[in-house]
Amino acid sequence: MTGLPVAPSPPGQGLAGWALPLALAFLLAGAALPLGACDDTLMTLLTASDPKSEFSRGIRQFNRDLTGLGTALKERRDTEVEGLLGKVMESWLQLSNRFSISPPDEARGDPGWAAKMQDTATRIGSIRKAIQAGETFQAHNEVLALSNHLGNFFDSVKMSESYRLFLRMSDLFFQLEQLSPAGDPQAMRPVVASLTGFLRDLEPRLASEARPPYRAAVATLDALDATLASQTTSQAVRAGLIQNAKDDYLSLRSRILMMEWFPAVQPPGGSR
Repeated sequence: MTGLPVAPSPPGQGLAGWALPLALAFLLAGAALPLGACDDTLMTLLTASDPKSEFSRGIRQFNRDLTGLGTALKERRDTEVEGLLGKVMESWLQLSNRFSISPPDEARGDPGWAAKMQDTATRIGSIRKAIQAGETFQAHNEVLALSNHLGNFFDSVKMSESYRLFLRMSDLFFQLEQLSPAGDPQAMRPVVASLTGFLRDLEPRLASEARPPYRAAVATLDALDATLASQTTSQAVRAGLIQNAKDDYLSLRSRILMMEWFPAVQPPGGSR
């Protein structure tokens, strides 16, 4: 059985044609990075159709700045937050000045473009207000929400079915993180079921090398669902199980992408 088709063959010839897959390889090597809505690897995939365009480079920089701010808020590195917020505002200002009125070629046919740009600006203002008020937890949650919102900019962009699936999976994990502190396990179970359903839909298209991480990802989601069904777990336990599920999903996604870009290379560990 052939591997899951994730992307077209790398464009171009020679070293230039391998620029994107090599960039992905470096990102995938850091698969332990947290999955925070549009993580670096996902953003690279979403901009893969024209990675060197002004918009692609700008949105990736904005996402990196946003991730840096979110990490600082999560780790309570309070002395760094103001400077990182400034970087977020600066990178967004550059994007906004260039594309608020005239969408990039990738989204030329998107009728909701102006509203998405305005919504992003409003969200940044809300994050700034929360930081100035010392509401670190609220600011962090709003950064996560904004990072998740960035996927909306690609609604009109042509991309493979697999990229769309990765984007949807990212959104579902974000929903789990948002629901967990509320302490309502039953509200989380449909989200877990959706994640599991997406993974099971992948199974017939997976090559043998991707089966071990696939089985691990499904098993951790099943364990999370069983724990939620018991309704006896603490928020800390739920958060740990969600993190385990995200880590296993990232491992599967990395394996799929590495097999797509470097099909002749046997992944570490092989199949079993």
